[in-house]
Amino acid sequence: MAKTQRDFPHYPKHWQQTYRHVLGRFVTDIEFHTHLGQVRHWNSRHHRKGLGMDHHTHIEPTLTFLGFIHHLQTNLTHQQSTSHFNLLNFYIGLSFIIGASHFIIASLLTLGSALSVTTLTSLYFIGSLFFTLAAYLQYFQSINSGESINNKPKNNAIKWIAWQPHRLDFYVTFSQFIGTLLFNLNTFNGYFTLTELELSLFIWLPNLLGSLCFQLSGSLALYETSHTFWLWSPKRLEQKMAVINHLGCLFFLGSAFSSSSAAQAFSSEMLTISIILTCLGGMCFFSAAILLCRESIQIEQPIINPLP
Repeated sequence: MAKTQRDFPHYPKHWQQTYRHVLGRFVTDIEFHTHLGQVRHWNSRHHRKGLGMDHHTHIEPTLTFLGFIHHLQTNLTHQQSTSHFNLLNFYIGLSFIIGASHFIIASLLTLGSALSVTTLTSLYFIGSLFFTLAAYLQYFQSINSGESINNKPKNNAIKWIAWQPHRLDFYVTFSQFIGTLLFNLNTFNGYFTLTELELSLFIWLPNLLGSLCFQLSGSLALYETSHTFWLWSPKRLEQKMAVINHLGCLFFLGSAFSSSSAAQAFSSEMLTISIILTCLGGMCFFSAAILLCRESIQIEQPIINPLP
């Protein structure tokens, strides 16, 4: 495939762009007219998730829970199937589900004062580890997606870490990964007895910075799918996931501010509010992860529409 000298993504020089969406210098969406008279569509998120071009033309079929289990079983056992299964996307979704579940359960038990502080800290910390696993897998997936629209890397060498500042998807996944590492630090420090100053430095500050990283990731991911930083009526599956994740990031950020010493000095109820917001954020991430697992199974094949 011939490449132009244009910025990411690379595409054949004889293809013509009919429109493109950008955020500054980052390209999020392009429609092409090919030399064969076809209309092709490239999207940043579809590229990093390995979904291929023209993914937006898929008709999302109604898939029941039993139907999902059936397609999952046939793909995992390599039986003949009409669906395409993206195993990495499924593992990412599953890791987010486990991580979010720990945060939800820990928050509810904290509100009920049902367990010891050490046990609750362990639930939060284990949940943060699964968040980190999921975030790294997304980052790994993104940096190995290649520069060309055909989604193939320049060589077959696997990248475990890379710096790609010319791509929006890099900032989406990298900022989320950094945020999860900060949550690891925040939750692990809960095991120790700390002074007021140490609480601010080693628990509240990593929580705030991690939440800000999540907010950056969620906002960029929403723009990546919808070309706006706020969407009231999501239509496609990826838009629904982006909106739900964005809400989860907002809840986490609100929780971080509510847990500060300044907020607690303002009102004794702020710590309870912080825990509730953490629970709501976990529920959002859990719901979005369910949809990501659903997206890992694609039944319809891409449709390429020729020019009239």
